[in-house]
Amino acid sequence: MAFPDLIRTARNYLDRNWVESQTTSFLEVHNPGTGAAIARTPMSTASECALAIDVADRAFQDWRCTSATRRVQPLFRLAALMRENEEKIARLITEEMGKSLADARAEIKRAIENVEVACGMPVLQQGDKLIGASFDIDGEVLRLPRGVYTVIPPFNFPAMVPFWFLPYALGSGNTVVVKPSERVPLTMQLITELIDRTNLPPGVFNLVNGGKEVAETFMTHPKVVGVSMVGSSRVAKIVAQTCAQDGKRFQAMGGAKNHLVVMPDAKLADVVRNMTTSCYGCAGQRCMASSAIIAVGDEMYRKVCDGFIEASKNVIVANPLDPAVAEEPMLMGPVISAKAKQSILDLVEVGIAEGARSLTIAGM
Repeated sequence: MAFPDLIRTARNYLDRNWVESQTTSFLEVHNPGTGAAIARTPMSTASECALAIDVADRAFQDWRCTSATRRVQPLFRLAALMRENEEKIARLITEEMGKSLADARAEIKRAIENVEVACGMPVLQQGDKLIGASFDIDGEVLRLPRGVYTVIPPFNFPAMVPFWFLPYALGSGNTVVVKPSERVPLTMQLITELIDRTNLPPGVFNLVNGGKEVAETFMTHPKVVGVSMVGSSRVAKIVAQTCAQDGKRFQAMGGAKNHLVVMPDAKLADVVRNMTTSCYGCAGQRCMASSAIIAVGDEMYRKVCDGFIEASKNVIVANPLDPAVAEEPMLMGPVISAKAKQSILDLVEVGIAEGARSLTIAGM
């Protein structure tokens, strides 16, 4: 595939060095709001991934022996750097993922908050003693670093989800290799540039771009002790089964099918506002997005339908970086790809074919 000369190629980060992947396979990354090509993601090979894991494993031998108070010093610096670049990161999230600026700003705040919590690792990792657990038996729990952990975040939260795990793993003495979603590689590229400025020792944090081949290497490499993944339920099942076979620890978080239930005594204005935010925030591409709304009682059903339809008509559907609407509080950007859009349209047609009625189109 030919790529425009000016678009950015994501790079891997190993041993505190930026490295160009040697692959010949790339995925083009588009701004969902404009359709313009903005980057390309290298589909790094299993051998490139294995090299990153080896680097992290070597770094673990010294990092595990570093005192907790010293391990968190780079995290303090990272939190400050992320706050200084908060708006820049938020706009990059919006550019490559398509969510509104309000959603992107909220996401980066959550990421920073996780770093700040992890700065308390000298306290968080303390063990427990239980004197007299049984007759002449005392109990003691020690929390010790284990080795190389790998992280596979989803496309819809390219900044927040990696930081559910990353700062805690580093603060507790483990080393990390992250594979950003190949659809949205630029957010972690920028954050990795900030990590590089924290003076974290070489090899403690590493980044490898790629797709299925990298993810499979994460799950099967003997030097990886655990995998943290967020994605589809189908992939979560594969991660759980594969890691369990080799005795690896894992977090495999799949999709969600959320229902909102509106009781007869609910405060209607609050209900409608929360439903609107839930359904249209992040263009519905998140686990908090409601899939079904159930109103209890005929009267509440009518009120909810009328209120939600009216509120839906006021949702602005646009390019989130369009200066004319970027600061609007209720704006819905595009879904991640044309394929995702078509999938949604197909589901609407299935619903109509099964007897549903289309009452409105948000933003129209």
